[in-house]
Amino acid sequence: MKLGAFKIEGVDTNEFNNQINFLKEEILNGKNKNRFSVINGEAGLGKTLYTEQALAKLALQNRKAIFVRKFVEDCVGSAKRINKQCKKEVAIAIHTGNYKELKEILDSYNILVITHKRYIDLSKNKAERKLFTQNREVLVIDEEIDMLDEMVYTTNRIEEFDSLLERGIIRDLYNICTKEIESFLKTNKTRTFFKTSINVSKELKQLKNLITNSRLREFVKTDIIFDNNIETAIISKDDKEILMTKSDFIKEIEVLENFINHVCYVENSFMYSYDRQIKFWKLENNLVLDATASVNYIYSISKQFTVKKDKKVVNHKNWIMYIVKQNTTKSNKAKTENIYDVINKEINNIALFGDLDKTLIIGNKEEQKYIHTSKYIDYAWFGNITGKNDWKDFSKAFIIHNPQFPFHTYIAKYQLYAGEKALLKENLGIVRNGQVVRFISQKLEKLRQTTIASEIYQAIKRINRLNSQNAEVYFMNNDNEIIDIVISQFKNINVKEYKLEEEIKYKETKMDLYNKKRQENSYAVAFIKLLSTLEKGKYKKSLLREQIGYKNNNTFARDVLNKIEVAEYMSANSIVTKGQSVIVN
Repeated sequence: MKLGAFKIEGVDTNEFNNQINFLKEEILNGKNKNRFSVINGEAGLGKTLYTEQALAKLALQNRKAIFVRKFVEDCVGSAKRINKQCKKEVAIAIHTGNYKELKEILDSYNILVITHKRYIDLSKNKAERKLFTQNREVLVIDEEIDMLDEMVYTTNRIEEFDSLLERGIIRDLYNICTKEIESFLKTNKTRTFFKTSINVSKELKQLKNLITNSRLREFVKTDIIFDNNIETAIISKDDKEILMTKSDFIKEIEVLENFINHVCYVENSFMYSYDRQIKFWKLENNLVLDATASVNYIYSISKQFTVKKDKKVVNHKNWIMYIVKQNTTKSNKAKTENIYDVINKEINNIALFGDLDKTLIIGNKEEQKYIHTSKYIDYAWFGNITGKNDWKDFSKAFIIHNPQFPFHTYIAKYQLYAGEKALLKENLGIVRNGQVVRFISQKLEKLRQTTIASEIYQAIKRINRLNSQNAEVYFMNNDNEIIDIVISQFKNINVKEYKLEEEIKYKETKMDLYNKKRQENSYAVAFIKLLSTLEKGKYKKSLLREQIGYKNNNTFARDVLNKIEVAEYMSANSIVTKGQSVIVN
C-alpha cells in the first residue's frame, strides 16, 4: 500500500481503502452534529495525511473547517501540506506567535489549524470561540484530547487562604462557605464522594463582591505592574514579594464554588474535582481520529461519541513482542536498586547499532537521565510521543514504564466523560492482585486498563512505520490484563516471554530493618510484613488475619493488633483500624 512516496508492507489494501474512503466521506459529507464520529483506523497508516487531503478538497469547495492537532509543529505542517495541495494559501496554523495579527482576519482562511490546548482554551471563552467557529461547518480533532484539568482542595488550602483575608465579614463569609467541606475532610479519610447538603450560593456571591471592593487588609497596593498589566495586587509586608492579585482571590473563590456545586471525590483528606468549564464544543460535522478508540473505554462511557470500529489491516507477522514480567510503575521502580543498570545492559545486548537497527526506549520524562542513548538509541516519553513520526525507521522498541495515573485521576476522568454522578453507586475501593493494584469497580478498572494500554500501543506504533523490517518490542509490564489488550492490537504478532539477564534488586527498606529486630516467625511480624505490601485503601480485618494464618478472631486484637511493634508500625505509617477494617492512608 502506498503512503505518499512510500510503500507500507503487509496491508489489506481493499479494507484499508474502504476505511480511508469512509474517512474522507465523513469529513466532506458527514452528518455528525450532535456526536463526534470517532475514526479508529490503525495507527501509522496516514489518517492525518488523508484527512488533510479531504480538508484541501473541502477548501477548494469554498467551505470552512477547523483541524485540531496536538502540537504547534503539527499544526504548521498540516497547514503547509493543505496549502500545497490547493496551490494557494487556504489554511493557517494559529499559535501564540501569530494570533494577535490574525485575530481579525480568521474568517478569510478556509482551514484553521489549532492545537489541543487552544481547543481547550476556547471551550472556556465563548467570545473567543465565536471568532474561530463563525461560518465553519467541519471540526476534525486528531488524537484524543486530554480535557481533564484536575483540582484539589485540602484543609491546608482553606487555612492558608483564610489567613490572607481581612478579619470581619469577609473572613466570616469564607468560613461559612468552607465549613462543610472542612468538616468533611477532617472526618472522611476513605474513598468516598462529597456532595454539599447546604446552599451557600448567596454567601459566595456576596464574598466575591466584597473581595472586589475590599482593600484586603494592609496587603493591598493599587495600580502596580504585574505580568505587564496594571493590577491591584496583594504584596508582602515588606512590599517586595507579590503573593496574589485581587483577581487571584476571585479565582480562588470560583475554585471553591466548583467544589461546593459539584460531586467531588475524597481520599485521604484530599478532595478532588476538575475544571467544569472545560467541555467539548462542536460544529455542524464533528470527527475525532484516534487509533485506540476501539479499545479505549473513555469513548464508550460518554454519549458524545460514536465509534466506528475498523478492522485491523496491518499484518504484524514480522514483529516479535517479548514480554518482560516486571512491575514498571513509577512507585515500584523507586524501590529498586539497579533497574536502570539492568535496562541499559539489556539495551546494549539487543541493539546492533546500525542504520537499519535503531532502538527506541520509551519511559517517563523524569527517568530519561538514567538511560544511555546514542546515534542508534533514542529516548521518548509517554505524553510526548503519540502521533509523532520521528522514529519511523527504528526496528526495536523497549517499553520501560507503565504510564499509570494516580487512581483519583481515573475517577475524575470517568466523571468528566460520563457525568459527575455516574459513579455514586460504585465501590471506589482498590485491591491488590499479586503485584498489581486494581479498582474493585469493573467500570473504573476497565478505564484504567484501556487508558494505559492505549498509551502503550500508540508508543509502540512509532517504530517500523513502513512495516518493512523485522521488528522487536520488549515490553516490561506485570499486568496481564494490560498486556493482553496491547497484544490484541497487533494482528498476527509473535509473542514470547523474555527473561532479563540480570536480576532486579530492591532496596532494603525501613520495614526490612525493623523486622530484623523481631522474631521472623511471629504473627506480629507477619502482619507488619503484610501491611508493608498494601497500597492505600480499606481492607477487611478478617481477610488480613487469614492471610497471615491467624485463625482465632476473638484473640486477633490481643495477639496481633495490640502488639507494641504493630501499633508502632501502624502509627508511623498512618495506618488505622476502624470497626472491622484496616485503613492504609
